[in-house]
Amino acid sequence: MVVFRGTRAGARSGRQGFTLVELLVVIGIIALLISILMPALGKARAAANKTRCLSNLHQIGIFLQQYQTQYKGVVPIYTLGDSAVLSYFAYSDRDKCYTGLGLLVPAHIIKGEGGTGDADGRVFYDPVTETQYPSNWFNHMEPGAPWNCNPWCGGPEMPGMNTRLTYSLRPEYYSHWGAPGQRYACFPTARNDMINTTDTSRVYILPDIENRPCFPHARDFSNGNSSALVMDLNSTVANRNAVHKGGVCALYNDWSAKLIPIDYIRQYINRINLEEATASPYTEKARFAHFEMWKAMDHF
Repeated sequence: MVVFRGTRAGARSGRQGFTLVELLVVIGIIALLISILMPALGKARAAANKTRCLSNLHQIGIFLQQYQTQYKGVVPIYTLGDSAVLSYFAYSDRDKCYTGLGLLVPAHIIKGEGGTGDADGRVFYDPVTETQYPSNWFNHMEPGAPWNCNPWCGGPEMPGMNTRLTYSLRPEYYSHWGAPGQRYACFPTARNDMINTTDTSRVYILPDIENRPCFPHARDFSNGNSSALVMDLNSTVANRNAVHKGGVCALYNDWSAKLIPIDYIRQYINRINLEEATASPYTEKARFAHFEMWKAMDHF
């Protein structure tokens, strides 16, 4: 006799879902894959940041060459004031003038009126060092705290606000440090002279020549046509320790850009940190420590 067995009401005709053991196995596999892929993704992100940074430096080099064409071969590479710490300012509210790479704005090579210069301004912010603190973010605005704002690109119409970049300039020259109101904008020719710090044992005040351009030619730096001019290692302590994994990027006065291993200049970074931790950042020792790091990069 053949007996047909029916299913109970509500009983499932097939298996559904996963057991706890199966779920744990799947989660374990996913975790393993993530652990394998994360380093690769991190390396890819780091490589992309380095590529973007080198691209930024190449574009800055093009801007500087345009400046050269307009102003008889000089480049606006110098440090505002007595310290290399200020080598990343584009506009100084205290002095009411553009400075360093910010001088590309009044030269009409790049745009800087409020937010209209976004396409140009982004070039001056490294994808790694920009993230360290808000006052270095591109076009950062903080209502009620103008000292923390970082508008692109400052200017007299934005009182109380400076514009800071994440790229810094070679501190081979600096403008005279006087009382507020005694300094003048260094664009495009000098009305106050500059001081040369290429010798680490002394400073040399350049001869005062009326209407002398206040900036050097690209070939006039310490190591001739192999001198580093711009780098992504910001002069502030927070950004000085936040570089691309394994190195820093620099623009040279032959308009090439390259990656320099961080170990090649680590001893100089440590010296700069020490000098600025034990004395005012405006001391000669701190400035010279900055300059010696740049000289080391010249010979990489």
